[in-house]
Amino acid sequence: MIRVKQEQQGREIYYQLEINKMKEIDQWLEQFKAIWESRFNELDNVLFNIKNNKNEQSSGI
Repeated sequence: MIRVKQEQQGREIYYQLEINKMKEIDQWLEQFKAIWESRFNELDNVLFNIKNNKNEQSSGI
């Protein structure tokens, strides 16, 4: 659970996130980062190949 600290000073309200909780979330997300990077790299390769095939077909090679 993320904790948010709220402090009112006059008309202004200040919010503060508990940094330790954010670090926990970052560590949890890290496990998915490698998967996302791998899939985006695969997508880059597919799009590159499609673009090259399209260019080859239009140039008559």
